[in-house]
Amino acid sequence: PPPPLADRRSVELSELCSLAITFSAERSTAWMQRWREVAPSLLQLSSHLAASAPLQELVLTDLRSADILTSILRSCSRQLRVCRASLIGPESRRQPLELPSTGLPVLECFMIRHRDFCEQRASRQERLTVFAAPLLACLNSVRRPAGLRVLVLAGIRVDGTREETARLLRGLRSFSGLSAVALRFSVPATFGSLLPLGALLALRRAWPKVGLFALGDMSVHGFDYWPEQMTDFRELYPHGQMPEPSEVFLNEFRHVLATQYQKSATTEWERMEDAEQSFWGAVACTLPAMPHSEVRRRVAELFPSGL
Repeated sequence: PPPPLADRRSVELSELCSLAITFSAERSTAWMQRWREVAPSLLQLSSHLAASAPLQELVLTDLRSADILTSILRSCSRQLRVCRASLIGPESRRQPLELPSTGLPVLECFMIRHRDFCEQRASRQERLTVFAAPLLACLNSVRRPAGLRVLVLAGIRVDGTREETARLLRGLRSFSGLSAVALRFSVPATFGSLLPLGALLALRRAWPKVGLFALGDMSVHGFDYWPEQMTDFRELYPHGQMPEPSEVFLNEFRHVLATQYQKSATTEWERMEDAEQSFWGAVACTLPAMPHSEVRRRVAELFPSGL
């Protein structure tokens, strides 16, 4: 029989820079039993990774529990650059996602997705959660904030007090290199209740690479591409030409200004200085040429991998 993992770790793990683990997405008693059989070995693996592997890229697909992700993140936090993980099923959202207390100092991509099985439909209250304060602490640990390109938490709710959520929103301004961002919060009327309008506009201007920017009642999405399942250029700009800067601003802020700030987007635009309006002029130039894509494909383009 092969030697135990502990005896082989120096041979197999000492040069391991990338790791991918994929589990079946089939919903059945047999596959759940199989998960329960392999999960202890995966938890054991994380301790060996901490001891031996300079892991920089982590790809986890359709895990049934967040414990594995939490354990590996904790073990490899100091050198991990790219984390792409998906969790599936109700078991994986029973506990909040825990982030390493040591932070993720060289992080460049953090994409975590949760979904239920095809025949299930989870309500927003049943989302996997992550707490705002630990998330901000983890982001603040990044040594080169401009190097963080992807921050996507899909199917996940950021929980926290109003004060913690406001600090997180303000902290996001540091990450000027973001090409993809997707966050959903738990505070009702998130932006109007937590940020002065000037702070919200400053957050938008902090992300020059983001072309499509959309604010929901409790969510923010931004991409440097047109998401295939959300919208496209002609839906927002039927004339098909490069839009005017004011059109871009109105599309981005009309709804949130009316519903959360009780203000007119047109009036706010007219109050801006030319230097402030020029940001949306630069965005307008990028919109017609942005490709259609989706987040997994875009991440693969930004961070090519052999996995």
